[in-house]
Amino acid sequence: MQNDCGNVTVYCPPGSKQPRKIEEGYYSVYSAIDKLNKQYERLSRNKANMSFQRKCGSGFYCIEGLKIPCPRGYFAIEGVTGASSKMEACRVCGKGFTCPESPTYEPKECQKANTYCPVGSVHPKMVKLGYYSSMEESTSVNYTSIVTRTKEDICPIGHYCVDGVKFSCSAGRFGNQEGLYLASCSGFCPAGHFCPQDGTSTPIPCPANHFAPPGMKWCMNCGEDILASCQTSRNCCLVSQTETSG
Repeated sequence: MQNDCGNVTVYCPPGSKQPRKIEEGYYSVYSAIDKLNKQYERLSRNKANMSFQRKCGSGFYCIEGLKIPCPRGYFAIEGVTGASSKMEACRVCGKGFTCPESPTYEPKECQKANTYCPVGSVHPKMVKLGYYSSMEESTSVNYTSIVTRTKEDICPIGHYCVDGVKFSCSAGRFGNQEGLYLASCSGFCPAGHFCPQDGTSTPIPCPANHFAPPGMKWCMNCGEDILASCQTSRNCCLVSQTETSG
């Protein structure tokens, strides 16, 4: 009478008297002859009669006779076979890349500027509204690449962020808060002030005897002999110094 070999941690080649323990870095399998045997369906259900052991291949690690693939978020270490732990066979997916399969052999670039991929990513993460994608200084990937971004940052003052990209508020406008996502930013530079360059966060008051209506990049001079009564429009420049002194 033939007895079952045992379980996946052991194997029994033809003629075996005792089960043999699976070595570290190996897994138990059926032989081709077993698969032709009418009892194969019963054997495969209870995994009680494994015929021989096979060395763990790349992208897998083998523990107690089981062959386990590197999980998603990891990739296979090239050239490593016979691994007996995840640490030996698999490496965590690097910043700026995804490892969507189990196992993954070649990490994929994160994709577009509106996504980012921190370490161990399975899929790209979408950049939130009012944020932009960027890279951590510690990453070794190309800093100028838009497809290997590693994190998201809130849009800074003086800027607005669309689809993961940061833009400066245009001259004549200002952005006085973080997280803006419209090109209008915080609005036009207010009357009596000017916003001279892209990325202005705080409007600058016009100097004496100058004026500026809303949305100006600079203030206009009323003239040497004019004493401005206000700074919000040309109507402020109506009184001359000679008239006031006379």
